Amino acid sequence: MGYKKCPKCELNYIRDDQQLCEICSRKYKSFDEDEQQEVIMCSECGEHPAMKGKDLCAACYKESLRQESYAKQPKPPVVTSIGMEDPDMDDVEVPIDNSEIPEDELTEVERDFDADDDAGELDETDDDDDEDDYNG
Repeated sequence: MGYKKCPKCELNYIRDDQQLCEICSRKYKSFDEDEQQEVIMCSECGEHPAMKGKDLCAACYKESLRQESYAKQPKPPVVTSIGMEDPDMDDVEVPIDNSEIPEDELTEVERDFDADDDAGELDETDDDDDEDDYNG
């Protein structure tokens, strides 16, 4: 039974049947444990360590669960109009105090509304003319 120097540190003597001295073997064991406990970072944010058995950290995992539950909720119906086409709305008048609107803007607004009324009348008569063209 002979002795040789430790191949790792080359300071301590070990028996021929040993691979490393006690000091190097302790370091090697702790190195293996650290390697096994290697910290895996979150695949989403990359800032926090991932939870055991998951790719995400706790914060990102909670956020993904929240988004999944939000996606499963029924969507509210989309309202395409706000009731402006309701025939009952034509009779509703909104009281406007003309003293609050400057006179030059008031005349411009009245002109715009008159133009809209005239355009609506033209559209109705144009439709009647188109029907006559197809029938005759």
